Amino acid sequence: MKDNTAVNKEILNKQYLNAKEVSKILKVSVPQSYKIIKALNTELSDKGYLTMRGCISTRFLLSRYGLQSTQNNEDDSSALFYDVADVKSLFSTSQSNAYRSINFLNNELESKGYLTVRGKVPARYLKERFYI
Repeated sequence: MKDNTAVNKEILNKQYLNAKEVSKILKVSVPQSYKIIKALNTELSDKGYLTMRGCISTRFLLSRYGLQSTQNNEDDSSALFYDVADVKSLFSTSQSNAYRSINFLNNELESKGYLTVRGKVPARYLKERFYI
C-alpha cells in the first residue's frame, strides 16, 4: 500500500483529475468534489475552454485554490500530435469520448482554415483548449 505523499504526488502528476482524486486533494467528500468540479468547469467554459464532465484540469484546480501558480510550464514531451490512445490516457476516458474530443477539436481547426489529420489532434491546441 502506498503512503499518502506518494499517492498525492501521483495524483498531482496527472493532467486531469476525477472527483475521487479531487476529494483526496481538498479533503472533501466525493459528492462535494463533484460540485467543485462542476463549478470550476463552468468557470472554464465561460472563459472559452473545453471541459470534460466529471473531471477538472489539475493545473486549474490548483491555481484556483492557491496551491500552484497559473504559469504554463512546458512539459518535456516532444509530441506534435495526440492520437486516440493519448487522449484516452490523458483524460482517463473511453475510446469513444477520445474520438469525440479529437473530432470536435479538428472541426474547430477546420472552421478556422487549418488542415487536420484524421484521428489526431495537435498537442498544443488540445492543451490550450482544455487548459492543460
